[in-house]
Amino acid sequence: MKRLVSAVGLVAATACGSAEPEPQVPVAQERPDDEILRIGKTWESALDDKGFRTPPSPITMFSERVTSTLAFTPGSKTAVETLTFAGSFKVHDATYECRARAQVTVAVAYGRHADEAAVEVRRPPVQIPRECNMPGFPEPMLDLRETAARFALRGDRLVPIAPATEKRAYLPIQ
Repeated sequence: MKRLVSAVGLVAATACGSAEPEPQVPVAQERPDDEILRIGKTWESALDDKGFRTPPSPITMFSERVTSTLAFTPGSKTAVETLTFAGSFKVHDATYECRARAQVTVAVAYGRHADEAAVEVRRPPVQIPRECNMPGFPEPMLDLRETAARFALRGDRLVPIAPATEKRAYLPIQ
């Protein structure tokens, strides 16, 4: 009986193992830009900022909401950022309500950060005229310096990873 079991086992092992191994198809891995754009092609961040200024600034207090909307195009190394500013500025004898808006072409580069899809956004310096509720606002132009920030895709958000001072986080809107 032992010989019969051994023979059957040998035949079964030979029959299963004699065929050529099946070719393995490589698993396609999504590129970082594909991952981000699958969640959304348009992303938005809104930040509120309040504070006091000291002399020599003529503005003593401010409250401002800054909205940044990034519109990515598949296969492109650029995106369009729409910046919207709405704020209240107190000077010595008046309070100004001001708005500013601009569209800027920004450079984008996709990659990975700790196994997460990531994107770097580089904005050139921009000057945007402010429109206020009355004439005489002491800072009629909004000067934005050049920026570079990196964001990682976590769930359905693009969260800041560099620089450490970056506060924007984006949610998909389309």
